[in-house]
Amino acid sequence: SVPPYLFYFMARNQLLLWRKLPGRTLLSRSLLWFLRSRLVQITRMRDNAVAVNALLAGIWDGLRGVGGCYDPARRMPRLPRWMMARHPEFLIDLLDRRWPFRRTARRAPTT
Repeated sequence: SVPPYLFYFMARNQLLLWRKLPGRTLLSRSLLWFLRSRLVQITRMRDNAVAVNALLAGIWDGLRGVGGCYDPARRMPRLPRWMMARHPEFLIDLLDRRWPFRRTARRAPTT
């Protein structure tokens, strides 16, 4: 029920605001926090592809510093869009410093 442009503007404007903040360490930490929170948001709204695309377009435009009105035709490039929309859990694991490929060690069966 939420219009997709709201997801776009919230993501884009937050990144545009953080670009103006002084201090690189604050920017890098806040950017990682922002990215992780948006990936969690994507996992929660996977059923709404229009909203996910708007959110990803907002992230992309915010990183590039693009302002202006929301254009649904403007999108994030294909590879990052695919990775963030289809496999957000993988990226969340990387941001949480958990190795996503680690398998649990299997114990040998006891006789």
